[in-house]
Amino acid sequence: MVNNLIVEKAALSTLKTYSNNPKMHNNKQIQQIAESIKKFKFNNPILIDEKNEIIAGHGRLFAAEHLGLKEVPVARNFIWLKISRCRRS
Repeated sequence: MVNNLIVEKAALSTLKTYSNNPKMHNNKQIQQIAESIKKFKFNNPILIDEKNEIIAGHGRLFAAEHLGLKEVPVARNFIWLKISRCRRS
């Protein structure tokens, strides 16, 4: 753990999308993200809360699904979790 950040692997099936996510990704964007993941791997983990709900990274999740991946890197940061709870209240 560095600066309250924990990076680990999580099965796609355990991740939950945030229903009020304001950012929508079209098929072209998801394909572009998927190509980036194929070429460079995951350089930026999906940010999740303590319930595995996505804070940031819905496009990466959809791209990983498109690629048929079973698990992805995820990050939990306890400071982000506090901020996320405030925004969602």
